[in-house]
Amino acid sequence: MAQAKLTKRTLDALTAPETGQTFVWDTEIKGFGVRIGAAGTKTFVIQYMNTEGRIRRVKLGRFGVLTVDQARDLAKIKLGAVASGEDPAEDARRARNEMNVSELCEW
Repeated sequence: MAQAKLTKRTLDALTAPETGQTFVWDTEIKGFGVRIGAAGTKTFVIQYMNTEGRIRRVKLGRFGVLTVDQARDLAKIKLGAVASGEDPAEDARRARNEMNVSELCEW
């Protein structure tokens, strides 16, 4: 498991794996990192353990759309919610599965 202080310079220097994906975790905030895909896409993520003891990962956004500082601030907010007993991955799953207005009208 690679670790480094995540900065723009660090992320620019990261190379994509030949296959699959790899993670680099921030040395400042536990659970905050970046996922690098085989195509070179760099996505900020958080990883945490929920109240049931399951390891969960949540995407924060892509590098380039978000700066490292923006992603780090977002990670602090999400990880703070985890510390309060919330589960951001479960919240996102519920939001995806909720009926939207047009689906409700068709029902």
